[in-house]
Amino acid sequence: MYDIDQQTKWFNKQLADPSKKKYIIKDNTTATLLGLVSLMKIDLINKNAEIGITIGEEDFQKKGFAKKAMEKLLDIAFNDMALKTIYLSAFENNTAALNLFDQLGFKKEGILKNRVFKKGNFISLVSMSISKI
Repeated sequence: MYDIDQQTKWFNKQLADPSKKKYIIKDNTTATLLGLVSLMKIDLINKNAEIGITIGEEDFQKKGFAKKAMEKLLDIAFNDMALKTIYLSAFENNTAALNLFDQLGFKKEGILKNRVFKKGNFISLVSMSISKI
């Protein structure tokens, strides 16, 4: 486990990296911190970036927080940053995430077979993207 000083240093380093944009997700009614949504590998020449999201506690999953955060970040990416394509990879067995990405308009591009070894098993990744060209 990391202490708050280590986490603060890590987060500040992330904020200073121009190839990344990270935003904290919080519940506006309770001010509870829920997770993180990020653009990574931002490529301003080719106008694309990778997107990722983490909602830390299961109690806050499947309640619309992820969808709202992703919609906001996609708006920033396409409208404020003028990016054209946003891509991601998700665990093939994470049906909740895959359904969310589908609802947001991401299209499946392919499967990266047995890409991650987790809890004693290999898991494939689904590659998806959304474009505004």
